[in-house]
Amino acid sequence: MKNIIIAIVLFFSITINAQSHEVKLDVLDVIAFKTLDVTYQFNINEESSVGVSLYTPLSDNRYIFDDDIEESFRFTPYYRHYFQLGIAGNFFADAFLSINSGTFFAQDASEKKYTDGAFGFNVGKAYISPRGFVLEGFVGGGRNLFESEGAPNFIANFAVNLGYRF
Repeated sequence: MKNIIIAIVLFFSITINAQSHEVKLDVLDVIAFKTLDVTYQFNINEESSVGVSLYTPLSDNRYIFDDDIEESFRFTPYYRHYFQLGIAGNFFADAFLSINSGTFFAQDASEKKYTDGAFGFNVGKAYISPRGFVLEGFVGGGRNLFESEGAPNFIANFAVNLGYRF
């Protein structure tokens, strides 16, 4: 009985230690676009993880691909898969869903608020230092699905994230 308890405790401690968390900040957004994009990621194992990203502007900013749109909020959960490809290790692809909202400024000076949901994909590469610091970059995009009036058709996703794994 004692050996079974020790085996169970060792199994769960190995499982708990194999899982890790990451908190990241998109420094490209902060510096270039005055926006805040913070990400939390839970690493399920060495090949896959799930996460959520929260984006909000720090000032009145127009959408980078359409000057008539001012994005005010984006909530993006995702599933990520890592590919261990020798020298190109930590290459990843992820699928995301995004709830995004903002304001569309029409030519007649009227404003329309929108909220829509997008589905899309990203590809990128991550570097994790032995002490847990994370540097990653990715690019991708998605399509808004509900055709809300004023919402952009395409959601662009690109980032340079700095963070910490614990």
